[in-house]
Amino acid sequence: MLKTPYIVAVSVALMATAHTAHAQEQDKYYAKLGANLSLSPSVKPSGVSKMLAKSGVMPEVTFGFNLDDGLAVELSYQKAGGALKETGMTGDLVFESVIVKAIYQLDVENTAMYNPYLGLGLGTTTTKISNFSGSSTSVQATLGNRFEFDQGWFGDLSANYTHVGSATLKYLEYTQETDASSLSSVSFAIGKSF
Repeated sequence: MLKTPYIVAVSVALMATAHTAHAQEQDKYYAKLGANLSLSPSVKPSGVSKMLAKSGVMPEVTFGFNLDDGLAVELSYQKAGGALKETGMTGDLVFESVIVKAIYQLDVENTAMYNPYLGLGLGTTTTKISNFSGSSTSVQATLGNRFEFDQGWFGDLSANYTHVGSATLKYLEYTQETDASSLSSVSFAIGKSF
């Protein structure tokens, strides 16, 4: 199972390699700060009915490096989830993900307001239900659009589908197994190229 330090190390290595290969060019890096709106997040603990949460808005931070031919590499931290509902249990259902993602700018007639892209990423997600938490491998697919503004600023709107692997959640001496789950979200971000 992948752990966060390995993902961070691989992404830093990829970005450093890309930077060395393209050091003479400008505006290769970018950063985005935004909000992630999760759509009906849920998780299925083994032997218990599915736990649903209210849709919630949580933070997202992304650092990226533009490569040639419409490709980019991103390292993203995303939170998704919301308050539990109808379970008899209080608290929140939260997914915290660190994802390394490859981005491909679609080869269409792009304008300042139309820059569609696809993304595919691999990472680790920590699932938290009240005081219980555990990590698992996750895969994310993204369809998005970048809106170019002046002086390297841009807006970003994307739809994400994240498959979160099964996990063992722990709290003190207690454990709870969860089945694999999926998470759909919409992200809104403002970014800057540098």
